Amino acid sequence: AMRLMFICGVIMSVCMIVDQFMAVLAGDGAVAMINYGNRVTLGLISVIAIFWTVLYPKFVKMAAAADFSSLRATFWRFSMLGIIGLVPLCGLLAYVSKDLIMLLFERGAFTQDDTAIVAKIQALYFMHIPCYALCMMCMRVANTFENTNLLLLGNSLSLGLNILLNFVFIEQYGVIGIPIATFIAYCIMVLFWFFAANWLFTKAEAA
Repeated sequence: AMRLMFICGVIMSVCMIVDQFMAVLAGDGAVAMINYGNRVTLGLISVIAIFWTVLYPKFVKMAAAADFSSLRATFWRFSMLGIIGLVPLCGLLAYVSKDLIMLLFERGAFTQDDTAIVAKIQALYFMHIPCYALCMMCMRVANTFENTNLLLLGNSLSLGLNILLNFVFIEQYGVIGIPIATFIAYCIMVLFWFFAANWLFTKAEAA
């Protein structure tokens, strides 16, 4: 179990930096553009992470008490709150993405053309955050039930899907294809994790 958890952790870490590696394929300056386009979104994700970090002990407590109906209800309630809160917030941030880039980074060698490209990258990264947050919530459910095989499968699928989509969209759209690939990958993975979380709840309730 410890070995599987270690492997899961390694894969999850690689998932977080795969875009930077894939940017090498998108041409000169692509790595820097991805780094700039991802800075604000990574900061926002760090803040949102408090959300599922605080919920995890509550999940564990309910599972230990075999109160699976309350666990399921709490999961769905906070998932819906996450959607209601994050979708409009991230939509608004995506809408003002260019203004944020101009305010934070446009100086010196950072030109208006760079701003236009990086703003599009940042907007796409903002759009994937709700799906990312929901995936992390579902993964905390898998952690609660100590299902390392499911975590390993989900993390491996996420990594493989992101790499595959990066190859496809970089070929078509260049550096913009990288956040497009990330957005689509997390849209698909949130469906996987919702089905997986529901399966875990059903399995626990039936035991």
